[in-house]
Amino acid sequence: MMKRLLSLLLATLMLTTTLVGCANEILDPPPSSEITPGDPYMPRLKGLNAYDDFVFGDYVITTSHGANGMHNRITKESTHICGVKNCSAAKDGCPLSEIYSSQGVTLGRDGAIRVKGITENRIYFTNTTASLYHPPYYGYIDLQTHEVTRLLELNSYELILTRPMFLDGDWVYLARKHLVKGGVAGRTADYVACLSRIPADGGNEEILYTMRDDSETLALVAGGYMYTYYQSKLWRTDLETWEQVVLLDMELTPFARIKDLSYLDGFLYFVAVYGDDQKLLRMDPQSGGWAHVVSQPMAAYAITNDAVYYIPYEKRQVNDPAVYPADSKSAMYTTYASSIFTCDHEGGNVRKVWTDDSGLIGFSSSFTVVDNTFYGWVKVFDSENNIWNASRFTEISFDD
Repeated sequence: MMKRLLSLLLATLMLTTTLVGCANEILDPPPSSEITPGDPYMPRLKGLNAYDDFVFGDYVITTSHGANGMHNRITKESTHICGVKNCSAAKDGCPLSEIYSSQGVTLGRDGAIRVKGITENRIYFTNTTASLYHPPYYGYIDLQTHEVTRLLELNSYELILTRPMFLDGDWVYLARKHLVKGGVAGRTADYVACLSRIPADGGNEEILYTMRDDSETLALVAGGYMYTYYQSKLWRTDLETWEQVVLLDMELTPFARIKDLSYLDGFLYFVAVYGDDQKLLRMDPQSGGWAHVVSQPMAAYAITNDAVYYIPYEKRQVNDPAVYPADSKSAMYTTYASSIFTCDHEGGNVRKVWTDDSGLIGFSSSFTVVDNTFYGWVKVFDSENNIWNASRFTEISFDD
């Protein structure tokens, strides 16, 4: 057990070192042979619950915890998304930052980057940092050339932080605010939320739809449909005919609310919140019929092309209750179980795939699984000092 934990810690240390530190070395773009159309590890999932961890050919990409990193699953090497090991300290700055001022100064700061979609050679993302030097923008980075294209820049009155963009077909869809005709720029009341789209290669923005009011929230665009939350209901809007259908009325369900709407192979997936518990459900977006995929309370989950992986909710003490009584201030807890489970997309064939025998690992909500290997953020409890170590990006093979 101790040997296994030491091996995990070593792998974690190696990954963290390459993700966040070290030399200002500029790397060559990945060979085109490593990233090819039709790669079996290109993700098909669309939506919010991808948690900023994506798979791109041989790479796992994470923008969680401010890492903005690309980890090569084969070579185990990691870099910044822009192709530089330490982008913020690079001599020429980071191509992903492109922060500018009236004096023409370039500052190496990424901002709040969040990945929102991936194609065979691009990462689409939002950078919602707003400062005197850098407007919020939607864009993509070419992973062969590391060139950044800005699709749309916004000001703070136009940006809606909780409503990201979605890549669907040849278009990028986003919800943001527009100044009404005759409105006064900078006056909040004169802006209305709308659905817009921009060609995925770049071009003019097209306004498609005005939200019914500020409470209508864009949840997902996939398969030619827009999904929104409005008046405690989940709505489906056909982007061609504009027919609107209520798929789910929360007042008629046993759960209080839903979140993390996503789409895979013609089905919607979402988390239903039951009081303090959350469970994963699957819905047919045409009929509105739904069923549980994971019916036990979850602490975290990931949907991949092949299966669903999840970590059950379990409040457990990680230090010795004989030394630190459960009701004392020194008692340390995690709400993640020590085992990872998997099941089919429909919820069948449930099985345990890995267990932390030490009981000292604390997971987070952000992870993915590729080729029977876990990639995500974990922290390890330091029993000697009775503290949690900082979160680290880690890979765990289920075959070991």
